[in-house]
Amino acid sequence: MNTKRIWIVSLHSLAMFLLSWIMLFLLLNLMMAVFSFSIGIPMELHFHRSYFLIPPSSWTADIVKLLFISPQVVSFSYAAGCLLVLYYVNQYSGLLKLFFIWGFVHGWAGCFGGMVAGMLTNTGFGYAADWMYLFDTMKLFLSLLSMVFLLLGGFMISRSFQMSANICFSEIKEDMFPRFIFFQVTVVVVAGTVIQLFMRIPAPVGLQLVLPANVVMLLPVILKGRGFNDLQFDESVRDFHLHCQLLIATCIILAIARLIFGYGVRVGGA
Repeated sequence: MNTKRIWIVSLHSLAMFLLSWIMLFLLLNLMMAVFSFSIGIPMELHFHRSYFLIPPSSWTADIVKLLFISPQVVSFSYAAGCLLVLYYVNQYSGLLKLFFIWGFVHGWAGCFGGMVAGMLTNTGFGYAADWMYLFDTMKLFLSLLSMVFLLLGGFMISRSFQMSANICFSEIKEDMFPRFIFFQVTVVVVAGTVIQLFMRIPAPVGLQLVLPANVVMLLPVILKGRGFNDLQFDESVRDFHLHCQLLIATCIILAIARLIFGYGVRVGGA
């Protein structure tokens, strides 16, 4: 496993990490825009947060629960959809498979990590929990349960990360897996999370806590990297080269999204 190839693995994986995150981000904002129109609440969507342009007296329990629980529902649905696709494409060696692997990670971490962060900081899902008059004991229980599900997601996706080795190798030995997982997962999730945090400055504390949930979720994958066995895939030669178009497209998409949502998108109002 030469150094050049392993860094190409990281760059491709990082690009898919960011693209799948942007896709979830756009879906969440589309959902917020639809709800804004449907219930007549003007709002302004930014990269770091959403602003609801109504006075405090206009808030009702139903509106709060609709707006602040639905992101968890959308994130979970996104994760479930990606996992369903992976069920059918896990054996294939296409680079696009990484999009769905990271899509599951973002969706799962956004759902359960968002619940934990929201209840810790009384933002997002925490607002809905307050309006449902949940006791602190119940909040603690839900937070611990969410952490369990967060780690469970890591165990669920570990096999897909293992099988992603077939994108660039026709076979991989047991002693190669720790290095492969380090560059395919550890380097990518740390670098990707740092990029997310910088792109969302000045994000509130609750949102900042959601992003590192990816790292927590993937601890089982990182730790299991030393326990993976040898894998033999098909014997076709892998034409593995750096896809510059993918990297350029990722940078352009991120820049456009940051520019548009940096200024803010007004929906639901005049």
